[in-house]
Amino acid sequence: MPIKKLADYFARPLVLPFLWALLASSVVCTALYIWVYGVNIPFWDEWIVIDMIRRHCDGLYKWPQIWGQHNEHRLVWPKIFFLSEYCLLGNHYPKACMFVCLGLLSAIMPFMLSALSATLPDTSRRLRLFLFIPIAWLLVSIRQFENLLWGFQVTFVSVAFFAVAVFWTLARFSSAENKAGRLLLFLAAVVLSILSSLSSAMGLFVWVAGCIMFLGSRGKRLLWAVSWLILAVAMWLVYFNGYQKPPNHPALANIFMQPLDVVYFFLATVGAPSGPIPAVAAFFGFFVCACLVIQLWRAIKANGRDSAQLFWLACAFFGLACAASITFGRAGFGVKQATSSRYITFTILPLITSYVFLVSEAIKVWRRGKHRRAAKLIGVVVCVFAASMFNGLLHGWHGGRSMRARNLDARDIVFRVESATDEEVSRVYPGVKQCRANVKFIKENGLVPFSK
Repeated sequence: MPIKKLADYFARPLVLPFLWALLASSVVCTALYIWVYGVNIPFWDEWIVIDMIRRHCDGLYKWPQIWGQHNEHRLVWPKIFFLSEYCLLGNHYPKACMFVCLGLLSAIMPFMLSALSATLPDTSRRLRLFLFIPIAWLLVSIRQFENLLWGFQVTFVSVAFFAVAVFWTLARFSSAENKAGRLLLFLAAVVLSILSSLSSAMGLFVWVAGCIMFLGSRGKRLLWAVSWLILAVAMWLVYFNGYQKPPNHPALANIFMQPLDVVYFFLATVGAPSGPIPAVAAFFGFFVCACLVIQLWRAIKANGRDSAQLFWLACAFFGLACAASITFGRAGFGVKQATSSRYITFTILPLITSYVFLVSEAIKVWRRGKHRRAAKLIGVVVCVFAASMFNGLLHGWHGGRSMRARNLDARDIVFRVESATDEEVSRVYPGVKQCRANVKFIKENGLVPFSK
């Protein structure tokens, strides 16, 4: 009887606009969050954008500088984006870049809504939209406040956007029958993968996830799979040609001396969307990993190779691979690095995948007549993911206030840089001499925050 009442409620004419409004409100609320807490000032790594513009104006910024490393990353696409912004607008607007980050995260939604519709083809459009609303709120969650309130993080957000676009394209490829259509989809996936790889080092894992999707796809795809593998190897070799380990990063040998700490760090990274407390995040990460392992085992046992399932498994693998990369690169700095908000954009993908699999399983169990078991699964989904979203909102709120205070302090130091001490300038950017030169440049040229 309650199910029949729920079905009658979903059939009402105003429900569909209400669901779309709930979905849109996730983006609107996050946009308001950026408007309130965002400060139009370069901070920390973002000062390399100003340095890049200064050298570009002097004619000294060429391809070797664009290709050069920033820590362990080659930020080719973000550097081109920032240079294009300056060439088109004559300025660099950090706050506008924050909205670009939100736009890229929002652009992931159509891909995931399409994949969810393919995963639950026998459900109504309204139910699918209702089930997608938590995914929408997770995608633009303010738990990833560093990526939303720091314009420089176009780098990480671009990786996530291009990665999901690649997986959606390859999922379409796996179900395509027309040769011309397959060729276009394959080329699109290659271009998007290159853009992802040249946005951050984490983008390289897109190629590995793509290989897994080819292995799981139906039909004769051997030629395509071999072509993808050759391109993947070529991209990795080109990326690491001339690569230098960042001098301030801990040695990998030290990490392997404490394997349990590494596992703890990894689980905390995977569970970081639940909040910044490492122990809680590690427990949540274990839950997510367990859900994904069970689903993978069932998929292998059932020999399931539908394109929608491949899409979600690729998203989960990519997020877990990024978490492993973060573990090996950052574990030496301490476990608090595991729950840093700037990595949430990657680790949110396994969380979303586990949500989709649990919801799909609950619907299958319900249709088999096992209503009590389905109700338990739904209860787990509601409790776990509601707690995660609530903690994300709470810590995102506090993180936004903290970042705003920090950036306002940085702006004050920039305005009085001539009289500021080296210790104060180092709070804006660790390279004090370089920071002073860049502040002088933006002041002389009327760039943000000195522009009218």
